Amino acid sequence: MWAELVDALRERGVPVGDHRPLAATTPPLTAGPGRLDGDYRNGDTVFRVRTAESGVPVLTDATGLVADLTVHEDLTFTARRTDTDVAPYTGRFVTDRASGEIHLMQLGGRAARRTAAP
Repeated sequence: MWAELVDALRERGVPVGDHRPLAATTPPLTAGPGRLDGDYRNGDTVFRVRTAESGVPVLTDATGLVADLTVHEDLTFTARRTDTDVAPYTGRFVTDRASGEIHLMQLGGRAARRTAAP
């Protein structure tokens, strides 16, 4: 619904910033999802990513969010909540250029720095 509201406001001359995520351009990640596991912090918010026994990475936070991640080879992802049918969140994992290790997770316009791995 947000996209439609932004379009309507722009048609009326209201300048509104918006970010519309791009569709995935690489296939789903099939190997090594455990390298995503860790805690990612943005201020007081801590996101946890852990790979379930099924091999699916799961995103959680202190608010009760539980979402299954579909991660693509370019490290973009969709996070689909397990408790509701709302549209999925989109994001990406960002690697350090020097080491290649994941050091950030971007989700919903927020960047969270990796603080620990299990």
